[in-house]
Amino acid sequence: MNYSVQVDKQIDEKLWNSQLSQSKGTTLYQSFNWLKVYQENIGSKPFFISVSSPNGRIVGQLAVLLHKNSLRNENIIAKTIGSTINLSSVLTWFYGPILHTNVDENEITQKIIFTLDKLAKENKVTMIRGSSPPLETKFSNSLFSKYNYELTPWETYVIDLQQKSDELYQKLDKKTRYDIKKSEQTELEFHIPEGASYFKEFSELKNEEYERTSRKKSKVLETYKTEYEYLYKNGFHKVFLAKHRGVPIAGVSNIIFNGNIVQHGVANTKTNLLGGSFVTWHAIKWAIENNYQTYDMGGINPFPTSEKEKNIDFFKSKWGGQKRGYTLYTKILSKTKTRFAAALKNPKKIIQTIKPSKS
Repeated sequence: MNYSVQVDKQIDEKLWNSQLSQSKGTTLYQSFNWLKVYQENIGSKPFFISVSSPNGRIVGQLAVLLHKNSLRNENIIAKTIGSTINLSSVLTWFYGPILHTNVDENEITQKIIFTLDKLAKENKVTMIRGSSPPLETKFSNSLFSKYNYELTPWETYVIDLQQKSDELYQKLDKKTRYDIKKSEQTELEFHIPEGASYFKEFSELKNEEYERTSRKKSKVLETYKTEYEYLYKNGFHKVFLAKHRGVPIAGVSNIIFNGNIVQHGVANTKTNLLGGSFVTWHAIKWAIENNYQTYDMGGINPFPTSEKEKNIDFFKSKWGGQKRGYTLYTKILSKTKTRFAAALKNPKKIIQTIKPSKS
């Protein structure tokens, strides 16, 4: 079939989101609003790719971001060099493409892949990165492989919310049920911040955790104003907190779209009050009571390479969710620039490289 492709830098928010929601497996990651937050916060450039059939019906969508300098959070030398010679321009997307038909899936996907290549060439991109949608299975990875993408298997746990909380509770890991009961005996309170200050307590909690574990400050609060404007006010973002005697000790940040919730961030203080288990369970209960469809616990490495990754997998596996596989896509367009950009993230490697030999 003669499909056509259109690429927009700006698009009608309601029209894009409305079309996107026609497929049950869509999440906020492919929405106008998600891209807008990145555009406002760090100057990333959004592109909205639409594939249409001859009769004008939208059959495929992909929202992508162009990050002009992925070294922006590195040292000043790395940022300056990266920006000057365009070392780290990256084209990215999450949980896409979204296809709205069961016909000609490969042809539609191919159109999108060719469009990504064109955008990458026009914008002198060094790398393209993306991930497939865990709730959608309408296209094959074979095309991405054919067009020189490296495929990395990834997984998540997705909870079916179309059941009563009591039924789900019985499916939880025995130790998890014990932790929930114990946490509810320690004066913990479930709290949903509302209004203009909804993100403040979570960001402070995240900053405390970040400083404790990495000795750096978290930049979560920097996104607060735009997330409030483009996500929270539209019902696309909720933060849940566990409080002990009025003080937040754990929290989860959730993005919401089309009945699907994704756990996007977690924060915990160093305490033995089991706030993480408490707030996670009550967030899931809240989602069931408010008639949402799925709760995605967030990505995990199916082949963990560290104790931290093993612990993350273990925690996310305990909530009665079904394991869903998806794929991370990477296409390197300039190996030299990509390697140089990676080296700039660790100045010691550069020094070791240029340091004269003693011999």
